[in-house]
Amino acid sequence: MSFYMSFNGHVLPIRIYRVGGRGPIEQEVIGQEKVNGPGAYFIKRRLKPRRLPVDFTIISSGLSDMRSKIDMLNSILYVKEPVPIVFSDEPDKTYYGILNGEHDWDEIVYRGRDTLPFVCLDPFKYGTERSYTIDHGTILNGGSVETSPTFEVVFTDSASEYVITHQETGGFIRVIWNFVAGDRLIIDTSKRKVIINNNVRMPAYDWMSRPFNLVTSSNSFAIAQSDISTTKIKFTPKWS
Repeated sequence: MSFYMSFNGHVLPIRIYRVGGRGPIEQEVIGQEKVNGPGAYFIKRRLKPRRLPVDFTIISSGLSDMRSKIDMLNSILYVKEPVPIVFSDEPDKTYYGILNGEHDWDEIVYRGRDTLPFVCLDPFKYGTERSYTIDHGTILNGGSVETSPTFEVVFTDSASEYVITHQETGGFIRVIWNFVAGDRLIIDTSKRKVIINNNVRMPAYDWMSRPFNLVTSSNSFAIAQSDISTTKIKFTPKWS
């Protein structure tokens, strides 16, 4: 049974019958050889870039139609950086990839066959963005790995700082500023960026902060200024 895929928002004019690179993760372990003993010391591990070989066919009504479909395919695939890739059998997940490698195009009469060698330098796949207002409950990260949140805060009264603490890790973020009612604060943890009323205000960020990611499963928070502010969290779950 064949299925299809979209690349950078365009459905490719092909029939897919196999996609590699979506099985168990591939990781590299880095160690330091022991001088006076067997084996090595563990240093770290890292996920390698994800390769997504896509085996496909193109069925045409004639030679002219085949050339037309190839031109259409090439025009869509011609991008300068990794773009979103979505497969129809996994519509709620997005990969970010680009072509990398050679082809083995085989064309017989009105049918063509090949493999598209996509590579995802970012090895993770992503779900749809989630948005919640933080209260006394917990926030669920349904992905299989940690992810970076963004916080949007609106003040209802004046304050000299804003502090949010992640209960599961003990990490916290502190922003020092003379806030007044109506001020809007955005904290982008992935970029360590602080925006106040649409202006980047990095001097307001307390560099003694211990930034955190959302762990898998439940996440809870303590907000020192919860009585004079409303905090919304946004994040995109991701999977290895």
